[in-house]
Amino acid sequence: MKGGGTPWAEVRDADGKVLGVTWRDESRSSNKNAVADGEQTVTLIAYRSAMNTEKLRAQALDLNRSAPRSPYVALGNEFPAVAARLVDKCRAELLGQSGAYHYNCPMDRQFFVAVGLEAEPLREFIATGADDNEVAAWMRTHARAPRAKIIKWGRRFRMNPLWRLLEFEDWLHQRHHGRPRG
Repeated sequence: MKGGGTPWAEVRDADGKVLGVTWRDESRSSNKNAVADGEQTVTLIAYRSAMNTEKLRAQALDLNRSAPRSPYVALGNEFPAVAARLVDKCRAELLGQSGAYHYNCPMDRQFFVAVGLEAEPLREFIATGADDNEVAAWMRTHARAPRAKIIKWGRRFRMNPLWRLLEFEDWLHQRHHGRPRG
């Protein structure tokens, strides 16, 4: 299954505030919050009071209808590649709008290794509704790799022509899903 699973249900507190999204996905079965549900595994991604749904909705793209930013779009001055795209995917996944895209895919994991970040703490920070500048500042603060290494990795990434296939895939996605039905 392409994507990080399929949205199953929103989890709400007694006041109706969204606490997280429940996903159906066998690949996440190692998560300590996973519980068996028939043949599938249900994983609860709960960010409790830290998730700011209103701010997320204002910033997130609906990846069922559009594509995330190109992997060649920079996020701030320190992150020349991939970061803006993974932020788009994370926001959409938190809201159950990730479509065929998923956060922490192999490309994202290459970025995390190169920069020295962990996916889950970043997801938790993005869940607060942080904007792009705040996310870039958080990443800059928590990145274990020196700035020069991050810039060098970004240049190497941009020079690899195989990543251009993502732009073609995004174009196809937009062409197929971005049109009004009718």
